[in-house]
Amino acid sequence: EGNYINGALAGVFGNGSTGGSTNITVAHNVFENVGVPVFFNAVSVWNLTVCYNTISSTTSNGIAWAFRFDSTGSYTNIAIVGNTVTFNGNQPAQDGRQFLWVNNITGLIVANNMVEPGLGNSLSSCANVSIYNNYDLSGNFLTNLNQVASPNGITRKTVTYSGTRIYTNYASYA
Repeated sequence: EGNYINGALAGVFGNGSTGGSTNITVAHNVFENVGVPVFFNAVSVWNLTVCYNTISSTTSNGIAWAFRFDSTGSYTNIAIVGNTVTFNGNQPAQDGRQFLWVNNITGLIVANNMVEPGLGNSLSSCANVSIYNNYDLSGNFLTNLNQVASPNGITRKTVTYSGTRIYTNYASYA
């Protein structure tokens, strides 16, 4: 908690040689210029919460995933909540930059994240998935995630005023 990581290939990393991981919280960190801030490969992970982090990454050796859980591992009860994810203000091109690249997760929650528009997502072989209340940096509901509307029924609205006088009664909602 409370770390600043700059210029690494991976921020939080686990693979078969590091052994299994359980009951981990990764919170209130800054990952800057990190290829894959949260990366697990060929390992078992239980009860991982990644919350309220600021991720501002660039591609590193062709790697550009905010959260990666490879298909060779097994993951249970993973929560990705309240993070802000950008790629240093650059609009992602068609080069595979991803918000989520997750596989083999049982019990996944992805909620209340702010994500740069255009980042891709890949979910494979996941069960008991809850994805909701994720928005882009402009406050628009992310449409490239299969997420449900907010459980309380409240969604953000954009209100614009196109009139030139203060008393004109025109407002449009989007």
